[in-house]
Amino acid sequence: MSNMLLNLQKYKESKRVSVYLSMKDEVQTDKIVEDILSKGKTCFIPLYTKTSMSMVKLNSLDDLESLPKTKWNIRQPLETDAREEACE
Repeated sequence: MSNMLLNLQKYKESKRVSVYLSMKDEVQTDKIVEDILSKGKTCFIPLYTKTSMSMVKLNSLDDLESLPKTKWNIRQPLETDAREEACE
């Protein structure tokens, strides 16, 4: 699945990409996130709250590794983090 996306012309031409961070039983997106960042594209990941969801900028793989894990074992920025939003 990841390889199909990475080979799409629309993906190759993109500069900003939103992607979910996968749980164990979902299509794994690690490779996609790595590719987005390694190609200098801007990567946005979900930030869920009790009442909403927004897509916020992920700065690097180190940034990803530093994020705390949710109760679903998915890394997510804190609500208090000041991050660029995809729809700004």
